[in-house]
Amino acid sequence: MLASKSVELAEVLKAMEEITDDEELWYQYLAREKALRDEISRQNWARTTGMEEEKNKIALNMLSKDMDVEDISELTELSVEEVLALKQKL
Repeated sequence: MLASKSVELAEVLKAMEEITDDEELWYQYLAREKALRDEISRQNWARTTGMEEEKNKIALNMLSKDMDVEDISELTELSVEEVLALKQKL
């Protein structure tokens, strides 16, 4: 197990040396890494935005049922101020 990991690591290091020796390949590698990080950031932003929108939707439904603002805040993890702002939209 350790020997195979050592061989794999040696192969990775050799590949990295080849990439860093070739300036164009190095810039391609960096661009690919940046693109991957950007995509992860976009996905995280979309997930977070979707979750916030869902919380707001749930809070609005709870408000339409005349639930207490503090209870809604506690259950949705929205602040009381956020719930009150949503209440004004009704």
